[in-house]
Amino acid sequence: MSRKLVFIIVLALLFGPSGVALKVEKVKSSGTIYIKANGLIDPATVNITSTDNVTYTFQDNNYGGLLIERRHRG
Repeated sequence: MSRKLVFIIVLALLFGPSGVALKVEKVKSSGTIYIKANGLIDPATVNITSTDNVTYTFQDNNYGGLLIERRHRG
């Protein structure tokens, strides 16, 4: 079983039956977002995710500039 699936099951068992709700607030950037040459996202608090520093997923709208320094070498 994958770690992600185990983590989801544990969270469901811990928080589901007890009725505890987690409130996650989205961060909206109004400045420039950088995808650095090494693949890291700056600032790290924006709502863009990547598991491999090649493919990036936008979790919500972003209201600023996007500067991509990353070059895929393939």
